[in-house]
Amino acid sequence: MDTVANNDAQNTVVDGAQDDLDTLLNEYDEGTTTATPQPTPPDLAKVAAYVERQEQKELNEQIERDMNAAVTVLKGEVESLPERLLRGAIHDKAAEDSRFLAAYQNRTSNPAGWNKVLGALANEIKGELQPIDQQATDDSNAVIAAISGSSNTQPGPDIPPDYTKLSDNDFAKQMNEISWG
Repeated sequence: MDTVANNDAQNTVVDGAQDDLDTLLNEYDEGTTTATPQPTPPDLAKVAAYVERQEQKELNEQIERDMNAAVTVLKGEVESLPERLLRGAIHDKAAEDSRFLAAYQNRTSNPAGWNKVLGALANEIKGELQPIDQQATDDSNAVIAAISGSSNTQPGPDIPPDYTKLSDNDFAKQMNEISWG
């Protein structure tokens, strides 16, 4: 009888625990919608703004890498220009010719075509650069020298001799030249 009484006590505890468990689980069933909060529209807006900033950052980094690569290609063709001017030439060409921009946008699917476009841009830049006419430069320098009273063929102003190192005869000659001119 003792064992039966213990079994009844255990069943009562187990049954009581079962009721408590059911009650607890019912709370979670009813609170499912409140237990997992749904994002509110401002939260979605923040996430969307963050994603947009990240995408813009990645896009800017990609554009910068592509620009550096394009400048490197142009620099190989037009060595005389600084990179800043080459960047400007790329920006100007993209702003004035939509086909150039389309070639840039298709650079990953057609890299050979993009490289040809860059080569053509390099040739255009070379055509815009005026070669230096050495004869005209020399003539211009000669005119400037004539106007200023100097010449490139003669040395600069006369440097007086070191009188302390002259012999008596040389010193007398120098004095005579100075006094009589």
